[in-house]
Amino acid sequence: MPYRQQLEQLERSGASPSPLVDPEEAVALVRRGNRSVGAVTHGWLSPGDPDPAGRRMQVLQRELKGLPYIIALFFDFASLYQNPPRSLRTDEEAYIFSQSLAVMADLYASAIGTTVLQIKEIPSRPSELEGA
Repeated sequence: MPYRQQLEQLERSGASPSPLVDPEEAVALVRRGNRSVGAVTHGWLSPGDPDPAGRRMQVLQRELKGLPYIIALFFDFASLYQNPPRSLRTDEEAYIFSQSLAVMADLYASAIGTTVLQIKEIPSRPSELEGA
């Protein structure tokens, strides 16, 4: 699954449609009060990537087909700055990350601003972890 910095690179390269919603637009969408923003809650399947095989994304895409009113998603890994592999967030990214964590729960607690999408599926334990 791509993380925030990778999505920003895609956006800068001219990806269409843009993979990110501008922050002011995101706030406006939540304030509309029509639950058109989906806030995804899920367990992470590995420390560095919540969905290394793309299974969660497949489940999410399937479910979103039945929810056409959702026009934007908050997905923690893709929405917040992450520590890239073998690297750390920049100082600015770390600041934005900490500010985001402070208000992130509001998205899940909003009765009218968001639709909470819970991915409950937990895949089998990978065979390479047996005996660990």
